[in-house]
Amino acid sequence: MCIKAAVLPAFTLDGFDTKNIGMMVAPIGRTAGALSELEGAHRQLYYSIILCSSGTINVSVDKLQLALDANNALCIGSGSVSSMSLSAQATGWIIQFSTDFILLPFAEKFGQAYSCFAQNSYCLHTLNKQEAVNWQFYLHQMQREYQDNGHKGINVLRSYLNILLEMINRDVTATKTTRKITEKDRKLGAFEQLVEEKFSSQKLPSQYAAELFISVNYLNRICQETRGISSGELIRRRIALEAERLLNHTGKTVSEIAHELGFERLSYFVTFFKKHTGLSPEQYRKQNP
Repeated sequence: MCIKAAVLPAFTLDGFDTKNIGMMVAPIGRTAGALSELEGAHRQLYYSIILCSSGTINVSVDKLQLALDANNALCIGSGSVSSMSLSAQATGWIIQFSTDFILLPFAEKFGQAYSCFAQNSYCLHTLNKQEAVNWQFYLHQMQREYQDNGHKGINVLRSYLNILLEMINRDVTATKTTRKITEKDRKLGAFEQLVEEKFSSQKLPSQYAAELFISVNYLNRICQETRGISSGELIRRRIALEAERLLNHTGKTVSEIAHELGFERLSYFVTFFKKHTGLSPEQYRKQNP
């Protein structure tokens, strides 16, 4: 049984990035120091990469429980709710960074092409022996640059990070055909970002379409073509995800959660949640103590 907090804490890089440069790299183990804060469920407002070098690193990402073994690398997108615990013998590395830290012209490509770092998402990789050696080299170099040079080493750190991102993306896209980013991709990305910011107050596709200066029909078309669901369903899934997070990780009442998610009546929220999960909020909470 997990201990539920009164509220779900949200962590930014400020608590970890002592150099204040938009990224942090550090070894992890029993002497994790400030990283011990990551043991409790929290919303991470940054992107992270966790590499297990030895032992086991247990990571929770929303409802998923992942046991990272040696040479497993886990990428976690911004907005995800996660927690981490280590076995006694566990060692590894963690990188945390913001989108702004990525070198242009990679910033746009990062938001569109690096699917491992999509909002509220994750991606697990198993490195072969040579890849593991390469990762260890880059991570040691990054930590040294971060510790010794800070702001003066930003360009070097960005270069190393972009190398790791390209190595990750190469694995993910090995079986995919690369294509140019289109205006539809940009509109979809803007829509998903707006949903991330406003899902509790704006639940109608028409509200988002108006902000994007496009029609609802066009918004639905690009969602269907790219995500395989309607714009309305994308919004509803984001609301349901947040409801599950609050039920799983906080001690808030169902009524409080309904209010936080913008439902005028508790009955509306219960009906909505049951339609998406097959369970009432109370039943869901009992099955996820």
